[in-house]
Amino acid sequence: IKISNDLAEFLIESKILSYFREYTDVLNKTLSGNVMIEDLGDTLPFLFWFGKVTNNEDYCKLVLDFSKKLVKKFQKEDGFFRTSSFEIYNFDKMTDLCLGLNLMYLLTKDDFYLLSSKKFFDAFYKLVSSKRGFIPYLHFKYLGVSLNFSSGKFGVYIEELCNIYQLTNNK
Repeated sequence: IKISNDLAEFLIESKILSYFREYTDVLNKTLSGNVMIEDLGDTLPFLFWFGKVTNNEDYCKLVLDFSKKLVKKFQKEDGFFRTSSFEIYNFDKMTDLCLGLNLMYLLTKDDFYLLSSKKFFDAFYKLVSSKRGFIPYLHFKYLGVSLNFSSGKFGVYIEELCNIYQLTNNK
């Protein structure tokens, strides 16, 4: 728990929660590399939960503020998330984001996360329907071309679709 507390303090003190990078060194208090938007989906809910377990409301507020900023910054108008600097949608990387949005809604009951999840899955349904039900691994938006090979993580989409159905009671 000491390392977890050190991480929490590092994030609060440096105000860098919104910028998790590939290389985050808590001990030396440095970070570098790409923003790990695809991993924030399964990181932020657990950081929020950590704040709840340790009764650290400042930490919970920080996680909530930054998670909303990240969704606003990286969720595109069409509902998908930017996972690269190009208009390439990587559906393997977006699985954890879907999980994270639904978990944040369950933890906070804040409709912001539910609406973001619905927006994503509406776009997801439209794209997958146009591909005859196949989930592409990568989709090049402006070319309209997809790389149609599968990932073992795609079961998360089915699980999170079931969860969003239960949360909204809406097919």
